[in-house]
Amino acid sequence: MPAPTLRDIARRAGVSATTVSKALRNHPKISATRRAEIAALAERMGYRRNPALSAWMRHVRDLRRPAAGETLAYVTSRSLAETLRARDAWAHRYHAGARALAERLGFRCTTFALEDHDEDWGRLFRMLHQRGVRGVAIGPLAGLAPPSVEAAPFSLASIESLGPGAAVDWVATDHYRGMLLAVEEAKRRGHRRIGYIRSAIQTPEHERWRAAFALYLADAPEAERVPALAPGVGGPSEAALSEWLRRHEPTVILSPDNAVLGRLRRIGVSVPRDLAYVTLDQEGAAAGVAGVKQHMEEVGAALVRLLAMKIELNETGPALVPRSLLLQPTWVEGRTLPG
Repeated sequence: MPAPTLRDIARRAGVSATTVSKALRNHPKISATRRAEIAALAERMGYRRNPALSAWMRHVRDLRRPAAGETLAYVTSRSLAETLRARDAWAHRYHAGARALAERLGFRCTTFALEDHDEDWGRLFRMLHQRGVRGVAIGPLAGLAPPSVEAAPFSLASIESLGPGAAVDWVATDHYRGMLLAVEEAKRRGHRRIGYIRSAIQTPEHERWRAAFALYLADAPEAERVPALAPGVGGPSEAALSEWLRRHEPTVILSPDNAVLGRLRRIGVSVPRDLAYVTLDQEGAAAGVAGVKQHMEEVGAALVRLLAMKIELNETGPALVPRSLLLQPTWVEGRTLPG
């Protein structure tokens, strides 16, 4: 017996094939009750979507009716919004990747600073809803409070986790794997006293670096363990850095804070003659620095790709089971970690 078609379901339901197609795609123009009725009927009749045909029809619809001009909101703090045009700013890399893919998909990626709306997410969400925005990308917030999304009428996703229990899908670099990759490369070159200087920025993602290093320390012989250096505001002072080096004598330093190299020079330490160095943020480092590439522009693009999928499926408000998408970092050779 041939598989039922959309037209077969439409005849049984007493509606058009277009209505059936929209209902099965969870289109908001079809009421939730009607969508459920049609989905149940399709299930009873044994209907199965053809993924290749669905993708082709979506492509045809996009050619006929492009989304050009539709706004995709990128929300961040004012301090980070002001740095998005600076090519060397870490926040720029996320935003550049998000904007590039948004434009390819026909969206206009517009940045909104939360402080411009009195740090009131409800006020910002109402304004975006009035403008017809369907997708909201939450960028780095620089310490600002995350939103409550219980009644948010948008498809939502964020760069990095908004915190424990936040019902928002998110994308990030796999920081945990990045730290293990840095340790593996240092050990492969014969280093046994590996030091880690933490970043002054403390987020759940930076804590994954810390967790991975703690795992390495737990497995290392006692004589090889170098405790991590916790920085003050703005990074470790030169006095604290000198004392830490004197007491623990690491042969290589791992850090996401690229200002550490300048501090080492100022206290008379030559890299790599006296000490090797590995950055955990290779994209933000000077040329020739060995380290881990986080692929931050690709993270921004993945954020938009996830949002586009959620818009297509009409997934709005809080995620029932929040998803995390982790992009894998890669190693980049450099003269600061000789072979």
